[in-house]
Order: sequence, then C-alpha cells, then structure tokens
Amino acid sequence: MESNGIIYVATGQKYVEEALISARSAKRHMPDVPISLYTDVEGGGIYGAGVVDSVIRVAEVDHSCRD
Repeated sequence: MESNGIIYVATGQKYVEEALISARSAKRHMPDVPISLYTDVEGGGIYGAGVVDSVIRVAEVDHSCRD
C-alpha cells in the first residue's frame, strides 16, 4: 500500500490538459510517486501521456469550483 501520492481533480478537457502538464513536472522530480486523476473526461490522451498511474471517472460534475 502506498503512503504517498498525488491526486488531481480536473473536469473538462482544458483542465485535464493543465493537470497533465503539472503531472509531467511532478513525475520529472518525483518519478516514484503515484499520480491519480479524477475526471469526467474519457480518453483524450490521458493514458497516452504516460504520467498518470490511475484515472478515476467521475460521472456527475457541474463544471464549477465545487468539482
């Protein structure tokens, strides 16, 4: 069981892309730290980016700061 990790929550393609930029930087400096992304975006290069270890789909979002 991991004791450290990074969690991103990004709804909408624009914010997923921003999260991936940040995740790339995090992986560059902390390659062994797992990264999870909670998002409503399906596919869109999330796995192809090679920096996110797990993607958790969120079904109900309202695209506001409450997400």
